[in-house]
Amino acid sequence: MQLRQMEIVQDADKLSVDIQEVCKSYKTIKEWAYILHDKDDTRPHYHIYLNFGISSCDTGMVAKWFGVAENFVNKVKGRKTDMLLYLTHANDSQKNKHQYSPSEVIANFDFETEIENSKIIGDFKKYSYAEQLKYIDCLP
Repeated sequence: MQLRQMEIVQDADKLSVDIQEVCKSYKTIKEWAYILHDKDDTRPHYHIYLNFGISSCDTGMVAKWFGVAENFVNKVKGRKTDMLLYLTHANDSQKNKHQYSPSEVIANFDFETEIENSKIIGDFKKYSYAEQLKYIDCLP
């Protein structure tokens, strides 16, 4: 399946590659972020976010890069920011889980700024329509 953004979820003890090295090795990966969820009530596992920009990539190929079965490579549900919020369990639906610090996320972009900027859209109490448009215009 060809996708522009993907999520990989894999148990920590079953992932045998250096995530950062793999992400840096492929120029097709434009943005990446990952975190180890090791404070949940489940086995320690990684959540890896991959974004391919305006291109797309085959899930089977990505599975080979990370040494995982293709069924561990999934389509991102919702928007990019929904996925990024999930990395730290900051989504409203994840408030009952351990709240990870944004500093625990390893990314090739400013993760914390991305999350803060995502809160601008739709917040008319705090940001004017003009400020929201200005933010949208600066998006890649």
